[in-house]
Amino acid sequence: MPKGTIITLQEVQEIFFEKKILGFDQEKIAELYYLIDDHGYVCLRDPDRTWAPNMDEDDERMAYNEIADILELDHSIIEEYYMVIAAAVQAACEQFTDMTQREKVPFYIIALHELLP
Repeated sequence: MPKGTIITLQEVQEIFFEKKILGFDQEKIAELYYLIDDHGYVCLRDPDRTWAPNMDEDDERMAYNEIADILELDHSIIEEYYMVIAAAVQAACEQFTDMTQREKVPFYIIALHELLP
């Protein structure tokens, strides 16, 4: 099994800067980064692979499931939260055009920020 690449907090902050995504203080970015890290999602197997939760059904489903995992939601009741999570995913999608796996962590930070203001 190929070894993963850790996406660091500094890389996440650089992506926010490069994409001109404003309105997030560094403390909140760090807080959400470490929440994501607790669930192992900052380690990516193929960081340069295209990732399109706004266009690809499998990537979209993965985003919903991983956000539910990060929030420690019971997957048996995820349908109750589907529209809320979907709205957060769509809000995050609006901040990005073409994405790679490397941008997944900043993407999740934006989505989680919508869910955990």
